[in-house]
Amino acid sequence: MQICTKIKLMSYEILDIDLESIDDDSLELIVDYLKKSEIQEYPKDPVPPREAMLKDIKLKREGKDSFLSVVLDKKRGQIIARATISVKLENHVAYNQAKHVADFDLTVLKDFVHLEIIEKLFTSVISKVENYDFIFNFYSFS
Repeated sequence: MQICTKIKLMSYEILDIDLESIDDDSLELIVDYLKKSEIQEYPKDPVPPREAMLKDIKLKREGKDSFLSVVLDKKRGQIIARATISVKLENHVAYNQAKHVADFDLTVLKDFVHLEIIEKLFTSVISKVENYDFIFNFYSFS
């Protein structure tokens, strides 16, 4: 797994994910998490197909710097939270109109929202874009 470990807390660990060099096992952990998150957020809707999730995870967004971090529950061997943040670069089609906006998304499985590590995930992923000039555009916080 091509990752940088940032924070360890008991049996939880925050991992920065490099999607360009991610291995298949790590990718499967992310897809499993996304399925659980979709069911939690939209219990009446069908879960997107695995192939669509994989394609979306691997899709390189041109004109953006994007960062993905997850919380791994080491005892269970599963991801329990995910945070992404992205900022627009000068070659982005909407750079002039939205260069000051950072897109942020944080999801947590409901049984783990109370954990201190979630707050650390939030601050860890935000720290990745400290040198950019932006305001936040929150997509979700569930």
